[in-house]
Amino acid sequence: MLSLSKWANQDESHSSGRELLFSPQAAILSPRAVCRIAKAIVGAPDTYRRTVAAGQTAVAILREGQAAGTLKLAPKERNWLDRIEKELQSSPASEDELLGQMSETYGEFFLASSYGL
Repeated sequence: MLSLSKWANQDESHSSGRELLFSPQAAILSPRAVCRIAKAIVGAPDTYRRTVAAGQTAVAILREGQAAGTLKLAPKERNWLDRIEKELQSSPASEDELLGQMSETYGEFFLASSYGL
């Protein structure tokens, strides 16, 4: 019987785990990936940085799958992954900085006070 602990720590190169990496969604939802993303989240100092850390870790997991040949991405998926990675790398250092940028660009489209901002 496979225990939760063994399942969560299963080597993804093991034959029963390789199939997990054939779609980006499955790669991110594999037990090992979920644990890595969770560690990134709890290691960040605030909610904004937790979000960025989770995204960066997810991108790293997908890139590792590509490099190992266990994850095949369609051209559109590769383009989106490149775009997401670029945005995460250039994300502002703080939530306040992000809100300032978004208010400048999109402030006319929402009422900040409605969102507690």
